[in-house]
Formats: sequence, structure tokens, C-alpha cells
Amino acid sequence: MKKLNNKGFAVTAILYSLLILIILLMFLIIILLSTRRVNLNRAIRDANREIDEREYSYMEICTINPYNIDKEQTKCGYGATGRVRAVKVYKGIYMLEVWGAQGGGLLTSAFNLQGGKGSYATGIITLNADETYMYINVGVRGTGFKSTPGSMEGYATTPGPMAGGGFNFGGMGYVAPGNADLYATGRGGGATDIRINKNNSASRVIVAGGGGIPVKRSKELHLKGTSAVVDKDFASAKLAELIDADMLIILTAIEKVAVNFGKPDEKWLSSMSVSEAERYIDEGHFAPGSMLPKVEAALGFVKSKPGRRALITELTKARDGLAGKTGTYVSAASGG
Repeated sequence: MKKLNNKGFAVTAILYSLLILIILLMFLIIILLSTRRVNLNRAIRDANREIDEREYSYMEICTINPYNIDKEQTKCGYGATGRVRAVKVYKGIYMLEVWGAQGGGLLTSAFNLQGGKGSYATGIITLNADETYMYINVGVRGTGFKSTPGSMEGYATTPGPMAGGGFNFGGMGYVAPGNADLYATGRGGGATDIRINKNNSASRVIVAGGGGIPVKRSKELHLKGTSAVVDKDFASAKLAELIDADMLIILTAIEKVAVNFGKPDEKWLSSMSVSEAERYIDEGHFAPGSMLPKVEAALGFVKSKPGRRALITELTKARDGLAGKTGTYVSAASGG
């Protein structure tokens, strides 16, 4: 075998060294490019996260209105209470939270009542348009009534109709002339809602109603404060009517409505016609405070306009219910 001389060995070693150096340089370039790409992706991701967090926190702050304390609204930077704010949003999934405004209080020689706090609503919405606008309407606390001496911010002192409740559909108050200590109410708090594309009531996607002092009419035809609860099922049905919805979905803890519930001849219903629902109600199949208000609310909505339908099903089964796979449909004719 022919042996390499010292000179040939040295040349070969140099060539191998150069080859190894080139390979190392190539690996270094690849690593640098990969690192740069990773850093670029990280920067893009962080920027997007900042945008998402800023938009979310901005939207959240601008819709939070727990008891309508004006100073809490200064976080928005434009005085959100009683205003409409248009916010540009982009394609994506958004979590929405809204609080209705508190109703006006009542301070007389007979009563010292705080107005009822507004309701709370939350939901998730998917926006498919590349960009659109959300119109955020933040309700205003209703004006209270005060008959005791001295003035107080947020309270009126003049008897008679107190027209115009808090911004965004707050209810009217009333004070009986000459008998304000016994027959008086504050104004209702305004609702807080979010609307998509257009700033009108038909474009609302989530609403939290304002609070107030519930009243009843006395024998003297005066309004007087009383204890009451606003039923969520009837409120939802009324809202669906007002926005001219085609369908009302009531989500609850069970998958379908049943007759003879808990009995050996229990029967789960896939559909009910108006006449069937009315018959089941008359026969006492639905428990008050439980399934009865849901069926009554669905029935009232269906009867309010031809072609309307209602679906009652379990919360996690809403998608299957809309596909006709489960739930109880209420419609003009049996079969949904």
C-alpha cells in the first residue's frame, strides 16, 4: 500500500478541516435563521396577544356597569355611562359580559329603599366577518325619589310622573301628589347591551336589563313598591319578540320536556303544538317555578306571531337541538 508523504497528509488534513468548518458554518446559519424565525413568530404572537388583551379588557371595562357608579366608568376614558360606543372588532371569538344599571332608590318618611341592581349576562360570540363594529350601549342608573328634607345627588324631589328612566330603556317612575311618603317609586335603571353591525334594537346580541323597584297598583290606582322577581324565561321571550326573532331557545338542566314527570308512565316529548302545550298546562304536568314558566314562555312566544318556534333543551345539547336531534320543539302544529 502506498503511503502518503508528510506533504500529502497535510493537504488532506487541511481539506478535511475546511469541510468540517463549512458544515459547522452551515449549521450555524440554519440555527440563526431558525432562531430569527422563532423570534419573529414569538413577536407576532405577543403582538397579537397584546391586541387581543387590549381589545378584550377595553370591551370588558366599557361594558361593566355593576351598579352604575359613574366614577367606575372613567376607566373607559370617554365616560361610557349613558353613551353609545362603536368599537371596531375583527374576525374571531369574543367573550361578552354586560351588567344592567341600578334602579333609582326611594327615601321617604316610610321607606328607605335602594333601587334593584341590574342583571348580568355573559356569552361567547363568533364573528366571521373580517371586520365589523360592536355598538356598546351602557345603561344609566335611574333617578330616585326623596321626600325628606335636603337635597341628594341622584334623587328627585318633585311629585308626579317621573318620565324617562335611565339611558337605554329604563322604566318611568311615579310619585303620588300629596301622598309621596306611601306611594312613590324611583326610575328604572337602563339596560346595557351590545349590538353587531348596526346600532338598533334588532341588532342586539346580548342584553342585561336594568334594575328598579317593582311596583303594584293600589286600590287608589297609585303605584306602590312591592317584592317581586322578574322571571328569566318570560323576560327572554319578551326580548325575542321585541327583536322579531324567528326562534326562541330556552336552555335548562334537562334534555326534553316530560309529561307525567317522575311517574311510571313518564313520557319525554320531542314536540308540542300550541293546543297540546295548553292542554298539558291545564292538566298540571309542569311544576310551577320549574318547567311551567319555560313552557308558558315558549308558548307565548310561538303564539305572538305566525311561524315562530321555540326549543327547550339542556344547555350542552343546544347544537344537537338546533339540528333536530334532541330537545322539545313548541310550534303552531305538532312536529315542529
